[in-house]
Amino acid sequence: MLNFNVWFVFAMLSAPLLLFQIVFRSHTTSLQTSLRSMTLVAPFYMWFGIFSVQPHKEERFMYPAYPFLALSAALSFHIILTYLGSTNQKELIGRVPTKLKIAASLSVVLIGLNAGMLRTLGMVTAYNAPLKVFESLQRVDIAHAGDSVCFGKEWYRFPSSYFLPNDMRAKFIRSEFRGLLPGEFPDSPSYLGRLDGASQIPSGMNDLNIEDPSKYVDISQCSFLVDSYFPGHDATELEPHYFLDKAQWETLSCASFLDASQTGLLGRLIWIPDLPVIPARFRRKWGEYCLLQRTVAGHV
Repeated sequence: MLNFNVWFVFAMLSAPLLLFQIVFRSHTTSLQTSLRSMTLVAPFYMWFGIFSVQPHKEERFMYPAYPFLALSAALSFHIILTYLGSTNQKELIGRVPTKLKIAASLSVVLIGLNAGMLRTLGMVTAYNAPLKVFESLQRVDIAHAGDSVCFGKEWYRFPSSYFLPNDMRAKFIRSEFRGLLPGEFPDSPSYLGRLDGASQIPSGMNDLNIEDPSKYVDISQCSFLVDSYFPGHDATELEPHYFLDKAQWETLSCASFLDASQTGLLGRLIWIPDLPVIPARFRRKWGEYCLLQRTVAGHV
């Protein structure tokens, strides 16, 4: 909901504002119109209630609520603008100068636009590394048919197999994660075969998030490895700092990735320029998100 900033607040106020309009300003609209408006804002509150009680929330599951959020915010803003547009001198708002009301309305819009742009820029610059590091695999002298790109602790940030050359496969190695990993759809040379394969449930799947050991491969089978490195984070037996193991892995490509655990709240919420004039407590802290290639010595 942070992505909607002030518009989320307007969406939450839609029902109270409609009730206010019905009770105190019934002369500005008909009861039928107000009741119709209530049916338009109700879906947002329904979705908000559903997601509020869910212990596990993911962005992809919330998308059905976003159109209703935007609609509710628009209705709230319309009600407020209608109230501000009143010229009735018997009302307090009618005696406020028109220019002041226009300035207040535009200020809200500008705040929303700027907050949205800062939020978008902050998210893109902080977390776009998984969309960039795979570009090196498109070079003909790097990837070979049958090579595997492995993921350990970074399995959940893998964007899609579409980022890999057609003759490469994504594989998983063990990490501290103990849940169910994604499965592989069966290969097929024909379009109909691929369509049929996409409709099949991969082997080893379950609806209890129980770990399936068959999803893992030994790291010796990995030609490439995707891993992140954040200074100050401790390594474990299952999640060593592969980035620092230069004897086994060489860096093919890296991109900066926000270290959320070391960055303050403001730096996680919006974009902050990495300038020396910014106080240290507000600066964003960075790690490395890298695509590693096994060295010649590592193959021995």
